[in-house]
Amino acid sequence: MIIWEDWHLGQFIDLVATLDSPSLSNYHYYALLPFSLGVLALEKEDYETVTLLCQRGLEWCGNYPPLNYLAGVITKKLGFIRGAVGYFEYCLQMAKDGSYYRGEPFEMPYMTTYAAWELGLTYQDLGDLHRAIAAWQQALEFDPNFTPAQVQLTKTLGTVS
Repeated sequence: MIIWEDWHLGQFIDLVATLDSPSLSNYHYYALLPFSLGVLALEKEDYETVTLLCQRGLEWCGNYPPLNYLAGVITKKLGFIRGAVGYFEYCLQMAKDGSYYRGEPFEMPYMTTYAAWELGLTYQDLGDLHRAIAAWQQALEFDPNFTPAQVQLTKTLGTVS
């Protein structure tokens, strides 16, 4: 596990101790904190910490879309591509049925545009271009101006008969 240069070891140990504390659910940011720290750890390529934060965060708040999205990203990054599909699909399902946690702020695209985009990339990695195309089309239904999906869809449609 990497101890990031901008953190003091004591702060990191205090953080881990807090993560193991069952009293964390009494605090307001118990879903947002693991997600935010997980994004920072992902940027530092500290995949062990990202995995720990996703695991703990999903134990506390399993229906928080950004955590599910991040869990899909790290699962895929660790090479468990098929396992990532369920996280992205769950994000989309939460958007569809409105079953997501509303007690913490987050960007809605984590359960719509971004989730559909990543689902498309994941299906592409699995060699299922038809599902990839459908997912990118769904991303564009959420946000018609989402350039990455526009570009990928155009490239991929040219290779699929």
